[in-house]
Order: sequence, then C-alpha cells, then structure tokens
Amino acid sequence: ESNNQISITPVSFNVSNELPKLLIGPLYGNDPTYGIRELIQNAVDSCREREFLEGIDYKGVINVSFYKEGVQLYFKIDDNGLGMSLNVVKNYFLEVGSSLRKSSSWKKEFVDENGNSKIQRSGKFGIGVLAAFLIGDKIILKTKNSSSKFGISLETNLNSEQIEVLKNQKKSVGTTIIVPISDEIFK
Repeated sequence: ESNNQISITPVSFNVSNELPKLLIGPLYGNDPTYGIRELIQNAVDSCREREFLEGIDYKGVINVSFYKEGVQLYFKIDDNGLGMSLNVVKNYFLEVGSSLRKSSSWKKEFVDENGNSKIQRSGKFGIGVLAAFLIGDKIILKTKNSSSKFGISLETNLNSEQIEVLKNQKKSVGTTIIVPISDEIFK
C-alpha cells in the first residue's frame, strides 16, 4: 500500500443559485415587513452618507409607497442618497453576504482613525437584494451614484442566472427599488 497521492482533478467550493431562496425563509420567516425595514434602513444610511459628504445644503428624502397599475400592486422605495455605482451594485447589492459598509473603501471614507463610524448607521444585516425578495419575486432597480455621469438599471428575480445591467439617463442621484407584490403581501 503506497502513500503516494495522485491528483484526479482540481475542484473548488461552489454555491448554488438556490442558496438565497433557502436562506430567506429561515432567517426572516418570510415576513415582508423585515424586507421593507431593511430597504428603509439602507436608504437612510445612503442619505446619511451623502449628507456627511455634502454638508448641510443636502436634505435626505425617502419616499415609500404602494401603488397599482392595472391589476398589479407595487411596493416602491425611492431615495436621494448617494446612489450606487456599477461596482457597488455588482459586488455588494447583488452579492449575498457582502456588506459595502464593511469594505475598506467605505471605511476609508466614513470611519475615523480610531475605527469609529463618522455617521450613525441604521442597517445592520447587509442582506442587500434578499430584503426585497421578502416582498416579491421580482426587483426593478434604478440608481445613479453621486459621482457617475449616468445611472444604471436592472430587473431580476431569484431565478435569474444572469442579470443584464443597463445604462440609463436617470437624472437625479439616488436609488429607486420597485417590487411587484401580491394582494396577500400588500395586506
């Protein structure tokens, strides 16, 4: 019997696209109020960050609404915070378990030399896109970062293998998230 080991083929750890679906229920009990709370906290944090960078001339505004087009109900949250760049959308908003506010670039901007945040943060969980899926099966995102010349938009659902991110002409800085919802979720 030999102790020689022969490599068959290299393999790597892989996470299925099904994982987010498996996490939502146990973590949040499929309660849509947790999704709404998380999206509001993200909007508040984004407005606080923009206020910190721009000063007292900036006033944060967050609008939360429910509306109907035809027979379809929608949840909508719209803010005039910092907005998201393509990098933030790709590497933080759509990346389950990745928190922008724990990144070195965020800390460089918003954390002092003692490691304390320079702004009060309300979001705690960093679940990004998962929060919206507690409200409905599809997400429409429109955002424009304060340092970008153009905005970006996307539509996705939990079954999307790939998400097409489009350049758009969103004029105002901030983020809008629209989620088609059922009558049951609305109630």
